[in-house]
Amino acid sequence: MSTPTIKTYATLNSQRVMRWRLFLEDFHPMFHYIKGANNAFADALSGLPCHDEGEEVSASRNKPYTNAADMSQQTSQTFSIIDEPELLQCYLNLPDVDHEHPFALDYATIAAKQLTDDRIQALLITKPQSYAPTPLSEGSPDVVCYHQSADKLRICIPDSMVEEVVRFYHAALVHPGRSRMLSSIQQHLENPKFEATVDRVVDSCEPCLCCKPPGKGYGHLPARNPITVPWYEIAVDLVGPWTMRNSDGNDHEFMALTIIDTVTNLCEIVPIRNKTAAHIGLLLENQWIARYPSPKKCMYDQGNEFLGAEFQTILQRNNIEPAPAATKNPQANSIVERLHQTIAGSLRLLSYAHPPRNEAEREDMVNTALQTASYAAKAAIHSTMKLSPGAIAFGRDMLLNIPVIADFEHLRNLKEALINKNLLRENRRRMSHDYQPRDVVYKLVFKPHKMEPRATGPYTITRAHTNGSVTMQLNADTTERINIRRIKPSKA
Repeated sequence: MSTPTIKTYATLNSQRVMRWRLFLEDFHPMFHYIKGANNAFADALSGLPCHDEGEEVSASRNKPYTNAADMSQQTSQTFSIIDEPELLQCYLNLPDVDHEHPFALDYATIAAKQLTDDRIQALLITKPQSYAPTPLSEGSPDVVCYHQSADKLRICIPDSMVEEVVRFYHAALVHPGRSRMLSSIQQHLENPKFEATVDRVVDSCEPCLCCKPPGKGYGHLPARNPITVPWYEIAVDLVGPWTMRNSDGNDHEFMALTIIDTVTNLCEIVPIRNKTAAHIGLLLENQWIARYPSPKKCMYDQGNEFLGAEFQTILQRNNIEPAPAATKNPQANSIVERLHQTIAGSLRLLSYAHPPRNEAEREDMVNTALQTASYAAKAAIHSTMKLSPGAIAFGRDMLLNIPVIADFEHLRNLKEALINKNLLRENRRRMSHDYQPRDVVYKLVFKPHKMEPRATGPYTITRAHTNGSVTMQLNADTTERINIRRIKPSKA
């Protein structure tokens, strides 16, 4: 009798493998090492379920099954994954089943309801070569299938089960989209009502509307006419808090107030000590109203420093109309946001070339950098108007003693052409939709976290405005006016 060969590790350096060797020493085996990549058969054997000798298989495995709750096989040589607790964890998302709501894809249930479906019974008579009862598994009744080709068939689902099957797939596949879910269903099932039912289920699913990315925007943005009268409208905003790092690696924060005339693009950048409404209002009076012609309109965002009573009092005292932008809509104040990008670029260049060494140098550098960025914005040629803001405002070049006469009508035409070009480009990425009162919408979450829902709602529109915004009812006592960029309609 030849000596048996046991193939295991070449170096037995673990306590468990050494214990195995002690048990096998009585048989005098020879050990050979085989890499795991070349020993797939032994690895597969270790994953198979096994029973101790004499152990009886659970009696539940010999019971016939009628739904997913007791899906057991008829023989003791096979077993169900539902009998394995670890594998069962993979199917926790499947809808619950009971006697009133059996498993949606149970062959016995489908075959029973096919007998009472008029459409399927008519197809068995009119198209017997394409539609015929077919055995699908041992122990289950024959199910009417659509034989699309010699090697491909699809189960005919009765009309009464279409809704149930679609909702089962929608839950089991974790709320997929229309095309993906329809393709999954039609791979093995057949019914002409699947497409319309899938559209209805997906459109009315609240978790899908709240948790999925919004995709393309709905509703085209309206055109706007640029203002051509200089000194009529200004836009204000805050910069920062931004951080500047000195040569020792320490960070220093700073903030600034930016004020810009929306026609000439002339700007002022003012460092601030705090963000109180009184302080911001005082700087607006001292740095703009006291130097330039008084504006008639002031645009600002929803910051408390602009909505505060002290800032609003200064606007009223100077007969300036407040024009607050919609919540979380930076496009409304885009001219200032673009100026902030220019300022940030100038500050990065200056701090990189000459990093401050202490707090005093940092403060001087911030002030110098802000005014340098302000001067650069006034003296540089505007890409649309082909003139510098300083030349338009003061009638002469900012660097040379050369007079400049600005044609404001021509400047208005240039701005209008640029606005229409940008508007056309953005509307091409949006879907046409007209918001009307009593429409149901969802409000998009602004900069959501990774696991946070993408929308909240539903809310009802109470009024639609011509400037691309709507007023919706948040609750019985609260309404909110919001830009259509931040909502999406409910198609339910």
